[in-house]
Amino acid sequence: MESYSELDKKLTKERKKELKKLNEMYIPNDKKTAEALGDIKKEIRNQRIQPVFSKEVVENYHKRMAIVDPGEWIPATEQDSQNYYGFTCSGFNQLYQDRKTIYIQPLDTSMDEEFLATCQKYCEAYFYPLPVLVRAAKNIAKLKIKNRTREEGFIQYDAREILRRAQKWIPADAYCMICILNSDLYPRDSWNFVFGLASLRDRTGVFSFARYDPGFFGEEHGMSDEELKELILFRSIKVMTHEIGHMFGMQHCVYYQCAMNGSMSAEEASTRPVQLCPICLRKLWYNIGFDPLERFKALAEVSDINKYFDETKEWYYAMVEHLESIYSEQKLDKPYKKRYPKNDPDKPATKVIKPTIPRKPTVPKQTGIERLKAKTKK
Repeated sequence: MESYSELDKKLTKERKKELKKLNEMYIPNDKKTAEALGDIKKEIRNQRIQPVFSKEVVENYHKRMAIVDPGEWIPATEQDSQNYYGFTCSGFNQLYQDRKTIYIQPLDTSMDEEFLATCQKYCEAYFYPLPVLVRAAKNIAKLKIKNRTREEGFIQYDAREILRRAQKWIPADAYCMICILNSDLYPRDSWNFVFGLASLRDRTGVFSFARYDPGFFGEEHGMSDEELKELILFRSIKVMTHEIGHMFGMQHCVYYQCAMNGSMSAEEASTRPVQLCPICLRKLWYNIGFDPLERFKALAEVSDINKYFDETKEWYYAMVEHLESIYSEQKLDKPYKKRYPKNDPDKPATKVIKPTIPRKPTVPKQTGIERLKAKTKK
């Protein structure tokens, strides 16, 4: 009979084999990952942008994705990869001068104003330099949204119906609008729950904070009210930036440890970083056209929130220091700025109608024969 230690070693060996197989099956190798980022030197001419995607930054500031549990989201969902070129051809929504604002639509009137203000500031830095506005809260209980009551006693709202309603709420100048609420969500009757849902084409999304609260299931968490508040804020900002990222056309990332990684649980989501990997960062840059240094500076400053953001804050400050040294050496002082198109081609063209000026009726010219006939009649 095998001893416990021998059995444990055997299981560990079998588990390693299984994980190795899963990683080979679902995680792109080094060559495919490099191809997914693209040829930066040939495709990006601006010298302020190139260092962000350099080999030095990619290798020293980003970690490759790895499956450490067979139950993780990648093998569970058989997630496909979206490289940079796939993103550019995906038909994502374009930004325009008259359609570039990100709106946050609370669906719960009890949400704390300070909490919403912090989320707004972080999103403004994350999607720099786009404006982010918080709309007046709606009470989801009065909106007559389809819902169901679970055996545990809590209410779940139909996320798809919320998205349908949101199409009527979205302002004309909105690039996208994210609806947020404290109640749980489900996407269809056969599903247990969903953290959030987004419609890329309609520029609307919704997500719930409910399951990011450790006390959602009534379990004891041993944290003070202040600690609990800080943790919920950290998790909420992570999921908010993730869901808005989807509305910018980015799919789940399988290349690096990235803010756009998927998750099957709140615990799995908590292990994901706040920052974007180089591939997803290039996707966002292609759409928004931000200056990297200015964006990282804004994120470093706004990440000084609580202890849960400390690691993220250090990462952004390290990137700021790295870019500042490069820009100083190469004398790259002028920030990058993208110009957005003026008009949205999807909107009907407005025709300018000129006022008509009444004119005197013109007398038709007579031929020689007609004039001769007229004289003979007289």
